[in-house]
Amino acid sequence: MQKNLSRDRPGYRVSRVDVVTEMLQVVCRNGIVWGLTSDRNLVIRVGVSGTLEEGSGWTFLQGSVNMLYVHLSSLNV
Repeated sequence: MQKNLSRDRPGYRVSRVDVVTEMLQVVCRNGIVWGLTSDRNLVIRVGVSGTLEEGSGWTFLQGSVNMLYVHLSSLNV
């Protein structure tokens, strides 16, 4: 995870975030972080806030088996 990024500073200091299993993909938008595990389950990062940007853990979403990829849209779809 990288904190304090901006257009002027697209790369900064990397911080390690523990994962529940091997991740194929991690995406984020507007403070919401989704992950796709190696066995194709969807997880969401919980505990994300202004004071704890990296969150506190992962939660598996029920019924999300065999996902191919994750995409977050600005169209609220």
